[in-house]
Amino acid sequence: FISLVPDDTYYTSGLLTHLEQSNDADIDAATAWNETTGSRNVLVAVLDTGVDIDHPDLAGNIWVNPGEVANNGIDDDNNGYIDDVNGWDFIDNDNNVSPIPDSAVFDETVVLHGTHVAGTIGATGNNVEGVTGINWEVTILPIKVFDDDGNSTIAVIVEAMEYATSLGADVFNMSFGGYSNSQTEAAGIAEVVANGGLVVAAAGNDSLNIDDYPSYPVCYEDVLGVSAVDGDDGMAWFTNYGAGCVDVAAPGQSILSTYYTDDPANGFTSAYGYLSGTSMATPVVSGIAALMLAVDDTLTNGDLLALIVSSTDTIGLPELGSGRVNAAQAVAEVKNFGGPNEVSITGFRSSRKNKTILSTERGNAKRPYFQWHKPNSLASLAGYYVYFGQAKKNPLTHGTFQTKRSYRPATNLKGNERVFRLRIKAVDVDGNASDLSQFVYIVDRKVQRPIWHKAGGLRWYAPKGEYVVGYKVYRATSRTGKYQSISGVITQQQYRDTTAVPGTTYFYKLRAIDDLGNVSTLTGGRMISV
Repeated sequence: FISLVPDDTYYTSGLLTHLEQSNDADIDAATAWNETTGSRNVLVAVLDTGVDIDHPDLAGNIWVNPGEVANNGIDDDNNGYIDDVNGWDFIDNDNNVSPIPDSAVFDETVVLHGTHVAGTIGATGNNVEGVTGINWEVTILPIKVFDDDGNSTIAVIVEAMEYATSLGADVFNMSFGGYSNSQTEAAGIAEVVANGGLVVAAAGNDSLNIDDYPSYPVCYEDVLGVSAVDGDDGMAWFTNYGAGCVDVAAPGQSILSTYYTDDPANGFTSAYGYLSGTSMATPVVSGIAALMLAVDDTLTNGDLLALIVSSTDTIGLPELGSGRVNAAQAVAEVKNFGGPNEVSITGFRSSRKNKTILSTERGNAKRPYFQWHKPNSLASLAGYYVYFGQAKKNPLTHGTFQTKRSYRPATNLKGNERVFRLRIKAVDVDGNASDLSQFVYIVDRKVQRPIWHKAGGLRWYAPKGEYVVGYKVYRATSRTGKYQSISGVITQQQYRDTTAVPGTTYFYKLRAIDDLGNVSTLTGGRMISV
């Protein structure tokens, strides 16, 4: 096989044995990397003890909320969580997702746990830094659901799952478990699955047959259960087992990954280290699932589970699942999973078709119009499954069947840089489906207001993240009076009022105008005495 090799220190030293080692008791990561090294478009939720988001090997792959302004004390995206810029801490109900030990007595392994898990999934690869994750690039969503002693509640875990689902998480890594069956937790898992998420859970570390002594969430329906093998593909001494709950095995003994290292006062100074457990095996499987989605993001959670289970290496331990996972074989099966040629989509600003739009282009059309041609490879065409929305849904499972070759949203699109996806698969009379066709339309019908300069005067800052091309200045002689435009459109971020009468107090407001012609609401008034 051709192998793509990263330059990360511990990989080149041969210490990341779960990825590659001479006895081949590994996941063949290098061969998989020849097809893909991951994608930032894949979102993996890590429900754990918190993640060191400043770690040099993780920082570049941590989720950043595009709808939230950091540290302004406002719930900008109206999701119920103020300043959830990188995730949420459901233990302390704040936005600090780092695993900071805040009790007099804490469990060191628990504190390190979430950061270690995150590194296995997605430590940045090929950056001459420490370790490499199974995904060199991916988006990790840190969600803190355990305190520094490993305590949590079902209510916390269920709310965290709901949060990650609302953000469109593709994979849910759950390196935890217990022996109590909760209908509430089971319903939460079912809701994740119903919304397309793949739940990957640890079998546990008590050397028990969990077919006889069930552990949860691994034994719930539709959960991909993970046991652990050692460096020789033998059963790890600690792993739980049971073919009824466990689907696959993964390396989980002496796994080298990232450590929480922001707290030298409490002894957390090492940036990397080893941990063992089914908790370490689980992110290996989550990482492989993310690689598969980087190849084909239309795979359903059922597709992922089935392909991961069918692509394992046989190790002769059926109580640990179908075998030990193999990233190269899983990715290869995805490559062979597609159908015939996809359709070609053309976008227009309206049904009059007088102006085309390009995929991934920003626009302010209220109801864009899309059309496509019949694919040549499907002579006995039945029709098309069409999905339109903000998620990355498979149109076969979440779309609507139609025979016409056009689509227009039923209602006006709204929002500020909201990403909508038109996703289509053609099907023939025998049920064969084409590859995915996608058209991405970024709706930008709003622009944020300018921000007054702190130094005073008629100066201001551009709103962050906007495509502003100009401003208009308005003036009134009282705070509640009628504001009239005095400037026309200007490009500078300051203005000199040459018509102001000395000795008069004026009140000024501003609007921003972007490149699509969107005009912001007025700012608050600024009082200036001439």
